[in-house]
Amino acid sequence: GPLTIVGTVIIMILFGTIPQLKKKGIQFVFFQALSDFFATGTMILMSFGFDRNDISCEILAAVAQFASVATISWNMMISLRLFLTFNNKKLESSLSSLWFHAYVWTISTVMTIIPFQHYGRLESGCWITSIPLGYICFNFILWIYFILSIIILCYVFYKISRFESKYQLATGRESKALLSHSS
Repeated sequence: GPLTIVGTVIIMILFGTIPQLKKKGIQFVFFQALSDFFATGTMILMSFGFDRNDISCEILAAVAQFASVATISWNMMISLRLFLTFNNKKLESSLSSLWFHAYVWTISTVMTIIPFQHYGRLESGCWITSIPLGYICFNFILWIYFILSIIILCYVFYKISRFESKYQLATGRESKALLSHSS
């Protein structure tokens, strides 16, 4: 927890102080760090007993749910942007950024509202008290994003290895052509 807070704060400070980091693709890392800051912060508050009454427990659970879904959603958006970049899809920066933001904040809001009546105390803190809703509103999305991210990363690795093979083949031909002309 505390190391996550320190790491996310460093990312946010660097983003705010280094203008080159404000490019559209890098912004996703900032928003993932911001979401992670709030998700981890709520867990830390719960561990210090700020969830003593039912209302504070429910508020912390809802904030944790929203921020946690936002964190994993930003991670998925980073993977998706990587996929689009490797497929030479030109992203109109302001429009694509708007769509990514709309998706992340909408899915986070919806997955926070669905279990609205079911936030409360669990043995390990505060969260969704209905196990099926917890699986649907967080774990299911987490697994979908995880599987899609693995597929995207395998695809990107494949594209990089193909590019590397073509590059080695092309540079090998050039080397042979240069050697045959010099003889």
